Amino acid sequence: MTDLLTENGYLWPSQYPRPFDHQRVTSEFLVRNPRSFVFNDIGTSKTLSALWAMDFLIIHKVVRKTLVIAP
Repeated sequence: MTDLLTENGYLWPSQYPRPFDHQRVTSEFLVRNPRSFVFNDIGTSKTLSALWAMDFLIIHKVVRKTLVIAP
């Protein structure tokens, strides 16, 4: 599978240096699969991956609003 976000020039904005591979895969999954659920393990930065996916979709005008539910 190609990295859709990187191919489209996505810059991965964050206060952290760069995303881990599992974060890129999770963001890619969320972009490609509408109405997704993410059940990754604790501490894998699921919320940040979701925010990157949302940012990508908003930038490309695929969606206008999104909802992330996290404890």
